[in-house]
Amino acid sequence: MITLFKKFIKFCMGLIAAAFVLYCAVCILFPIEHYDTIKKYSAEYGLDPALVCAVINTESGFDADAQSSKGAKGLMQLMDDTASWIAPQIPIENFNVFRIKEPELNIQLGCWYLSYLENRFDGDPKLIVAAYNAGSGNIDKWLNDESLSADGQKLDSIPFKETDQYVTRIMINRFIYELLIKVNFYE
Repeated sequence: MITLFKKFIKFCMGLIAAAFVLYCAVCILFPIEHYDTIKKYSAEYGLDPALVCAVINTESGFDADAQSSKGAKGLMQLMDDTASWIAPQIPIENFNVFRIKEPELNIQLGCWYLSYLENRFDGDPKLIVAAYNAGSGNIDKWLNDESLSADGQKLDSIPFKETDQYVTRIMINRFIYELLIKVNFYE
């Protein structure tokens, strides 16, 4: 009986250790910071917060100081020109590109832009995130290319390898964030 009890204790300790390792892995691979801000602007612009989290994780890994070699900045990796185009449409008074890395402003601008793309591409998540990465002009060209889009509405393939991988990564991350948000992992 004691041997069986010892095996049971070892089994339980193994489960606890595995659960802890899994929890740590999730926290490292799928971080979430500024969640209240993400929820606020996701709601304001009619977005799925899991999509916003997936974009932030993919773009910057939740590093507010991130800056790409092309000049994209902040959590949602916005270019100065894009942010300057968005700001008056929200509107944001006294906007200055030097503020792009501020988490709340960056998330607000990025959420507005995702919402804009969502409206422009009829809510198709693949087109939305492809446009976020490659630009809406490229998406328009690809949709008009019969070798890439049979119906002119959806992409059958994406000619930029980077964008194709980006879309796949966002869709996987979005699915995982949806699960984590659903079980209140971040609350």
